[in-house]
Amino acid sequence: MSRVGHSLETSVGELKGIGPARAEALAQRSIRSLRDLLFHFPRRYLTRLPPQAIGSLQAGARAAIEGRVSSVRARRQGRRAVVRVRVGDASGSIEVLFFNQYHLRHNFQRGELWFFQGRVGQRGEQLSLLAAFHERAAPAREAGPAPVRIPVYDLPEGFPPRLHRRLLAALLDGPHFEITDWRRSCGLPADGLEPLGQVVRAAHRPGSEAELSRVKRRLAYEEFFRILLPLERARAALRRRTKPRPTRLSPADRGRFEASLPFALTRAQTAALDRILAELAEPAPMHRLLHGDVGSGKTVVALLALAACVRAGHQAALLAPTEVLVRQHQQSAEPLLHALGVELAVLTGSTRAGPRREVLERLALGRPCVVIGTHALLTASVRIPNLALAVIDEQHRFGVSQRARLREKAGDVDLLVMTATPIPRSLAMTLYGDLDLSLLDELPPGRRPVRTERVASEELPALFDRIQAAALEGERIFIVCPLVQESRDSDLAAAVELARSLERRFGGRPLVALAHGRRKAEENREALEDFRAGRRPVLVATVVIEVGVDVPEATLMVVLDAERFGLAALHQLRGRVGRGSAISRCVLVGNGRTANAAARLDVLVQESSGFEIAERDLELRGAGELYGARQHGLLDFAHADLIRDLDLLARARDDARRVVASGRSAGLEACLPLPAGREPIDGAVAGPG
Repeated sequence: MSRVGHSLETSVGELKGIGPARAEALAQRSIRSLRDLLFHFPRRYLTRLPPQAIGSLQAGARAAIEGRVSSVRARRQGRRAVVRVRVGDASGSIEVLFFNQYHLRHNFQRGELWFFQGRVGQRGEQLSLLAAFHERAAPAREAGPAPVRIPVYDLPEGFPPRLHRRLLAALLDGPHFEITDWRRSCGLPADGLEPLGQVVRAAHRPGSEAELSRVKRRLAYEEFFRILLPLERARAALRRRTKPRPTRLSPADRGRFEASLPFALTRAQTAALDRILAELAEPAPMHRLLHGDVGSGKTVVALLALAACVRAGHQAALLAPTEVLVRQHQQSAEPLLHALGVELAVLTGSTRAGPRREVLERLALGRPCVVIGTHALLTASVRIPNLALAVIDEQHRFGVSQRARLREKAGDVDLLVMTATPIPRSLAMTLYGDLDLSLLDELPPGRRPVRTERVASEELPALFDRIQAAALEGERIFIVCPLVQESRDSDLAAAVELARSLERRFGGRPLVALAHGRRKAEENREALEDFRAGRRPVLVATVVIEVGVDVPEATLMVVLDAERFGLAALHQLRGRVGRGSAISRCVLVGNGRTANAAARLDVLVQESSGFEIAERDLELRGAGELYGARQHGLLDFAHADLIRDLDLLARARDDARRVVASGRSAGLEACLPLPAGREPIDGAVAGPG
């Protein structure tokens, strides 16, 4: 360590014992400097147990032993590997097992004294120890007091834990350990957060439970801040830009717009439209999320904003994830836009060559109009040079890059993102932190809540009798299945087979329509039209009808194997009924194969508000499972919890805004202690071994 200067930016490659190979291995864990080494925190802690005689071990118990190695065996089979270390003391011997840690086979030499801790297992008459922690035992004359907690780190394969401990000790006890808290440098008040230097020391050398709790709280705040800082930078950068086509709507035109509606806007719709129209007229581009429950009237607000742009001489685009939703928007938009004298164009992957060529020419010439389309709008052949506003519906089905591609077609255009997917407040702040929020938190007058019930799978025959009777009386019924076709690997309901079975129940009469993702768009469109017109009063479908199907006459939604769907999807499906004046019902069929699955279905029975459902779903499943964000690393928090730490999330957002506004955010990431991919601190939750 003597060769190293006093800078935390010094490369770990300059440390004694770290050659090029080990430096490269550490780099794979994002450890390149002394700062990184200090900020590489334990992934969990074990409570250190006193060693006991091997002959006294009991199956199922957590235990620690100290013994000498007599043999090492290693076996690899495909992706599975096991290393077996035979260890003995005066009372007997036992095999210590390491699974999928093949690199450890060279760590142990015959005659060496080692300390192991883990859980005792049993197979037949033989006991074994599944190791959770191991270290070379010091001779009795050199042994000092052992720490109460054992930090367990995610180290590169083959990197000696003893070397890692020695390097950390030299840093924590040496002159290099001087960490300036970035919050103080940025002028932020302490307000109860543990200073960063104390956090780093306590994380590697934990004391009391209270101290560890304070450490975890500060690290949770750091995780939130790291995510929110670039989002706030993006918001600030956007406000500094100037868009090429501001849109101003006269009070007279707005009055005419609203007068053309067959209903009055709700208070929430009026407030959202006020804010959107004001931002359309500003020089900086709008970046806004319009978040509302199923049936809250987001589309009407968006259509009025789109029409305002066209009346001002610009082009406007509405991007939807499916052709079904595009056609639904077309049906809703045509009468309103026609009454306002606004042209409408539609472009999807199935648009025929002639009409497609006509739409492309109209757009390329900059002719004022509203264009509604799927991903087809994003292709290179589509030019929209006069684009002023882009509206993206069901944002969770599009990526950030797709948003950017739409804006690239005309520079810094106004952007309005819509979603009916229930999102808790904490998730909205992290997933959409770069967007301003407009919330539609009330339903239009006259909308009745949908009555929801659970039905066990054994009651399906009686339920199908109800469906048959209702259909013959002219009631419109959705039946949603998790699969398109039956599979030998699954016992889940399949749409194709169910449609055939129901046709037989109706004596072969053509009363059942079928829609799913494997059918051609034209076939699905015909099925939906037959259902909407009442020619086929039963629609059997997969989640292709989750969004974009508006049939006010539909009064019954049946979801088979409902526990296979997330609460957000079930709430969206339930929103397909209850759009008319008649009482509507939703029947969730499933036995709730686990306690968690049953609890999620009960939430739908008890709650009608999408926002309440989202909060309950977050509690039951977690953020990454809810929105698929964990696979992208977006919400894969090691220390933070979006339910428990909501106050820290709000504080981190406010602090990120202050830091960006003060101009002190440049290069700040280098001072933050949580690069991506770090493991969690579990504290005492990990148990003794």
